[in-house]
Amino acid sequence: VISHLNDRSKYGRLRLWGQLGFGLGSSAVGILLSKSKHRPYHHNAGHSFLEKLDNFWQSLTGYKLLFLTYACLSIPTWICIRAFHKLHNEKEKEKASKEVVEAGDQAPKVEKNEPSKVGVWNGIKVLFQDSDALLFFFLVLVVGISSGIIENFAYVRIREVGGTGKDMGLSRLVSSMAGAPMFWFSGPLTEKLGADRVIVLSLISY
Repeated sequence: VISHLNDRSKYGRLRLWGQLGFGLGSSAVGILLSKSKHRPYHHNAGHSFLEKLDNFWQSLTGYKLLFLTYACLSIPTWICIRAFHKLHNEKEKEKASKEVVEAGDQAPKVEKNEPSKVGVWNGIKVLFQDSDALLFFFLVLVVGISSGIIENFAYVRIREVGGTGKDMGLSRLVSSMAGAPMFWFSGPLTEKLGADRVIVLSLISY
């Protein structure tokens, strides 16, 4: 996504819509989960195919229904990704053909040497020699650990104190809405403070 943006500082504003969609989807799923009632699936119920299919459909409650919903929503997402990929390839071909036409036959031919392959261990050695890169990845690791703890145990705690699926979904919606200003102003903040300081502020927030 970043490689297709003319102004990469506006990536946060583009990412904002995904965050809001995530919050709205989570809240809707929470409401759906709280209203869903468990109904067991009986393999021997019904004689015809339509009756068996109706029995299976009625048994899709709880988390089964959520997984089915996710699968259905993944289909248009996959179609959009394929369409964007196709458009990208067409634009690249048009750009390459224009460059060939503009260059003409008079342009000198330049031999392209294949870039030398860098081993994984060589990259790791270079990484450990760069103190700034080590600090950056360490900060990312700490933020990831903090986020992972919240993502995995916050909803367990909500369930322990008597919360329902609706409460979990609404909490995710509030969390997504709280992150909206950060996505909107991420570009100006990064330009003014720098990426390292923004990460440090995120650590303090956690």
